[in-house]
Amino acid sequence: MRAVIFDWGGTLTTWHTVDVPTLWRQTYADLTYPDDDVAASALAQILTEVDAAAWASGRIEHRSARLEDILATSARQAGLSLGQLDSVAARTAYEEAWAPHTNTDPSVLPLWTWLRERGIAVGVLSNTIWSRGYHRGLFARDRLYEDVWGPQQVGMRTIHIPHSAIPAAHVVATDVIPDAVAHDLADVAGIVTGWIGTQAHAPSSADAR
Repeated sequence: MRAVIFDWGGTLTTWHTVDVPTLWRQTYADLTYPDDDVAASALAQILTEVDAAAWASGRIEHRSARLEDILATSARQAGLSLGQLDSVAARTAYEEAWAPHTNTDPSVLPLWTWLRERGIAVGVLSNTIWSRGYHRGLFARDRLYEDVWGPQQVGMRTIHIPHSAIPAAHVVATDVIPDAVAHDLADVAGIVTGWIGTQAHAPSSADAR
């Protein structure tokens, strides 16, 4: 056992509903057209549809997307240059708008500390559209298809943490069976302990202090 790799949404951060159209409208759209409500609404619609298409492609065609891809496609459809759409102000507003939706599970710090103290590396593999740098700034989904089926195809053992209510539209039907189920993120420590065959106590908040 050399490393434990975590999903982000629904695992490190609990899944919850986000009003994505409003988020696009209040960031990129409004900052691109601050004085034109009609144009801002139209741009927000384009951004929302391109974003949704990217997520659908991930579920159906197993292709990932980046924020830059969504912005480039949206700009093209809206008759804008990428520079007109992706300003520093708009990018900052977008990232700040996601802040309330990215709170990390309180078990993350003690669990990661526990793993690292035992020489086990920690990694995060996510299918969001955000950059590695943005994810690193968030560390403060939980679907069987992406989080269990995929890793098992490359020989990894998997732990499913079913503590989030995933919308039906985001679920890919599969009969995959995880190697273990953790009903709380902190339970991962006990599972890992069993896998590496050593005796250790499960981490608590005090372990990270």
